[in-house]
Amino acid sequence: MMRRRDLLKAGALAITASAPADAEDPGCKPGNTKGTFVLVHGANQGAWIWRDVETVLRLEGYQVFTPTLTGLGALSHRVSPNIGLRDHIADIVNVIDTEELDDVLLVGHSYGGTVVTGACDALRERIKKVVFLDANAPEDGQPTIPGLTPELVEKVTGQPPENGYLVPALPPARLGIDPADEELTALLERRMTGHPIRTLSEPLELPNGGTQGLDRTFVLMTPLDKLQPFARKRMKEIDADESWNYRELLAGHQAMLVAPCEVAELLLELVEG
Repeated sequence: MMRRRDLLKAGALAITASAPADAEDPGCKPGNTKGTFVLVHGANQGAWIWRDVETVLRLEGYQVFTPTLTGLGALSHRVSPNIGLRDHIADIVNVIDTEELDDVLLVGHSYGGTVVTGACDALRERIKKVVFLDANAPEDGQPTIPGLTPELVEKVTGQPPENGYLVPALPPARLGIDPADEELTALLERRMTGHPIRTLSEPLELPNGGTQGLDRTFVLMTPLDKLQPFARKRMKEIDADESWNYRELLAGHQAMLVAPCEVAELLLELVEG
């Protein structure tokens, strides 16, 4: 497995080495790519979660967008108790619209699965494939986390909601990070932010069927016995539904950071296979 630092170094060297040749290549034009990925992060996180995966996908010739959801990551200064699920879905719909993207390879991680489901419902004709990485996949009328209340937040996280409306980030170890990996543990502790509770408790509205009928794949990255009961139940429903493709990459919930090359390779396989 290639370490994160080695991956970035190899990517930088590859880009540097190829720059002169590309500059002289008349075929190297903006938009001359194999396809377009839009990668959507999960709760408490941001676009930074995709950094290493994005590097690999770009080196393979793909255009990659990693939008940050409102109130999180680099946009945490815009956090507000009024932010709801519709706002996060609009974040992704607006990227696809304003960038005029078609045949999108849409990927959601964790809570990002709820967001991409809503985006697919709004832009069905623009989505080529959709991939759920250990992701929520609620059906019409369901929230990301059923029965979520401030009391449940405190029970699960051990802390009351921050400022009364933000779900605190879980400790990295509870997200499957090896405590011995001090570098990655410190990175998550620095970068994770509180998450607006409304986005997790609001029901998902899918007037156009969501991802039903689209080319969709669920990738299990956390062993079933370690999932929350509601997630385990939904996972079993998906596994039994023949309209879903099902794959496993049991590298942990934060596989994008722990095993970015393997995640990128699986995404490429799903797209190019």
